Amino acid sequence: MKKSEPAVYIQVFTSLAHIGWCYLFVFTFDFKIVGLGLAGFITNLMQYVGLLMYTSCNEETRDASFCFRKDTLKDTKGYLALAVPSMLMMCL
Repeated sequence: MKKSEPAVYIQVFTSLAHIGWCYLFVFTFDFKIVGLGLAGFITNLMQYVGLLMYTSCNEETRDASFCFRKDTLKDTKGYLALAVPSMLMMCL
């Protein structure tokens, strides 16, 4: 199995589940537009949790998933010094 296949399966499963969530919230519970928002939220949450579980269990991608810590912001100044001018150049 290729490295990206589980991520594709997670995306396909949650996208198909989204159809069910939309039907459930919009037609069954009659939440209308709020139901669409809830369905989208649940779908995105399922994708996040599924991909987080996959990356946490896979040794090659384990370092890529981490919780936010104080040292995460250690070199924010250097990052912004490159990011802001790059963003401005893209906007021109």
